[in-house]
Amino acid sequence: MRRLLLPTLSGVAYFLSWIGFGIWPLAFACFIPLLWSLRDATPRQALWLGTWMGFVTHLGGYTWIMYVLRVFAGAPLPLAFLGYLLVCIVQGFLFGVMSFALVWVGRRTRWSAAALLPIALVATEFAYPLLFQSYTGVALMPVLPLVQIADLGGPLLLSALPAVVNGALFETIAAWRFGKAAPAAAMAVSLVAVVGSSAYGYARLLRVDREEQLAPKISVGLAQPNVGETELHDNPMASVRALQDETAELHARGADLVVWPEVGYNVKAIRAGDTDGRKILGPIPVAAIVGAVVVEGGTSSTAR
Repeated sequence: MRRLLLPTLSGVAYFLSWIGFGIWPLAFACFIPLLWSLRDATPRQALWLGTWMGFVTHLGGYTWIMYVLRVFAGAPLPLAFLGYLLVCIVQGFLFGVMSFALVWVGRRTRWSAAALLPIALVATEFAYPLLFQSYTGVALMPVLPLVQIADLGGPLLLSALPAVVNGALFETIAAWRFGKAAPAAAMAVSLVAVVGSSAYGYARLLRVDREEQLAPKISVGLAQPNVGETELHDNPMASVRALQDETAELHARGADLVVWPEVGYNVKAIRAGDTDGRKILGPIPVAAIVGAVVVEGGTSSTAR
């Protein structure tokens, strides 16, 4: 139990850094306790220590799963709670795989944590199958200049940024603890990564802001029905009716364009070439982007 303390601390720091809690600076230090617990671990031990961290991470960040299962699947509270725990275990195993890779590769290469952690984290986030896809770098969403590097490498590159800093800080702490020389290269790389990402982000935001000032503008409304599966089963039109009502309200408030969610019109297929939007929107005179199934020559495909 004492050995689980550090992975637990990492898990708590991780979900506190994420959306909903928003203490984003923790993203740059949340892996340090886990890395410390992996110093003398075997690959198998690393697998379970990392899985425990992932379980705690999702336990704190995915409490909404119970609400989803109760409201949209009609599950009783005990069953919703079991589903919540199952999701936390399965999704949390991602960090077990990451930790296994860290220790297994680390023993064979002796690479620094500042190099190994971003590689292991990015590779795992890319390859591990998740029901609800998530990325470590999304914790940086409140810091607009930093998240702009997603232009260059998507959310995986964004995850690599805090991973590099976590690895460098861990090496610095370990060097201080055991009286070794400071890891100057790792510290320099992490500093360059943060400063370079910030500089790129500021330049990118300034350019986009200038383009926005010059661009023509319209008002866009987003419609979201939030109709549960039970109600939808009893009344297939419930979702469409809710979207039509919201679209009318958004149009009355001045929206020039309304966007529906994916397959928002889920009642029947639309024939290809049929451009009469009233079949979907009713009498609402507004442009809309709507997900619908279109039939072409006897076959169907999802289109907008």
